[in-house]
Amino acid sequence: MYLNSPRGSNNKLREQSNNVQNANRLFDSQNNAASGYQIGDDCKPACKDENNNYDVTKEGATKGTMKFYQGSELYIDWFVQHGCGVGHPNLHCQITLQYMTESDNPNLRDGTDPTEEETAEVARGYHEPLEYYQACYERERNKGLFTSDQQIEENGGATSTRQNPNGNGRRRGNQRHGLECPEERDYYPYWHPTPWHDIAIFTQEPQERCEYYRAESQNVKEKGRCSINQYNNPDACAGNGGEPRPQ
Repeated sequence: MYLNSPRGSNNKLREQSNNVQNANRLFDSQNNAASGYQIGDDCKPACKDENNNYDVTKEGATKGTMKFYQGSELYIDWFVQHGCGVGHPNLHCQITLQYMTESDNPNLRDGTDPTEEETAEVARGYHEPLEYYQACYERERNKGLFTSDQQIEENGGATSTRQNPNGNGRRRGNQRHGLECPEERDYYPYWHPTPWHDIAIFTQEPQERCEYYRAESQNVKEKGRCSINQYNNPDACAGNGGEPRPQ
């Protein structure tokens, strides 16, 4: 998905070209390097030097932000790379729109450095909390999911999925995508708590899926996790001395 309004980054930050510099900065964008929007500027009059070239050192460079008034209507506009439509014989898709808030995650930020997400370095972007990613990495993956012919990395916890078979834990030298949890990214509705809130779900099978999505959304249904990150269901949690913790 490519967001046009509000402007979606596609992992871009302040690149001086049209291609994203680090496609793993905040999430696994999995799409074309030339799409997305760079961070805005707030220079007066413009962020350029005497030769009319862009100058990132000018006061206000990379400080521009989109602002919306509380209580106003926010129009969301996007396009999808592979198409989506009800009843089309060659398309099958679900689109989930979600958001995160600073009240839930006070460290939420764009950052100014295109390096991967980092918790302590304020120059780096930050979406999911570190504790959330650590729990994902340590938690046993859901082995009831279809894996096709993929050889799944068993030591990667819930960072290992059919779409992400090698996991992405740094301890094995694989590159993570920000602090994103691949299992939560790839499967909806997720069965553990997440920092994301649902806006809307679009499906080409509304009769079969809409009531299920309404009932299972974390907006209305409490999700749980174990006090010991390793265990991914209530029975395994209680049987190994853990305590289920609803959120």
